[in-house]
Amino acid sequence: MILDDLFAFAAQEFVEGRFNVTVQATVTTNNTDGLQTTTNTATVQPALSLSYTPPQEVNIGGIRRLFPASFQGELTITAPYVFVLHGSPIYSIEWQGHAFAANVDGTTNIVYVVAGQQFITISLCDLFRSGVIQ
Repeated sequence: MILDDLFAFAAQEFVEGRFNVTVQATVTTNNTDGLQTTTNTATVQPALSLSYTPPQEVNIGGIRRLFPASFQGELTITAPYVFVLHGSPIYSIEWQGHAFAANVDGTTNIVYVVAGQQFITISLCDLFRSGVIQ
């Protein structure tokens, strides 16, 4: 799955090579009223730059809290807390203040979410590895 591969690559580059990893994401929203579908061109975003953030363990008031790895920008894609033994892990998407479970089309590798009568697609492209992290 594209998200598994993306997060595995970013984690390896971050740990072994100490590089920042970014990816571009293009978001398109389509609305349906049950009879027809229309693309909401106002929500077609120019490519958003998302930067990799590795998983972090934080101790808050004596309570250990784990924050999973994510790609963050105007859109956030978060890795699952725990990988499942059967089926696919569930990644989450946060965009415009809403959280969704991510789905991936097996043929095109386009990430999508369904929210009521909206079908939101997220195309990932232009994976970058840049600079040494200090």
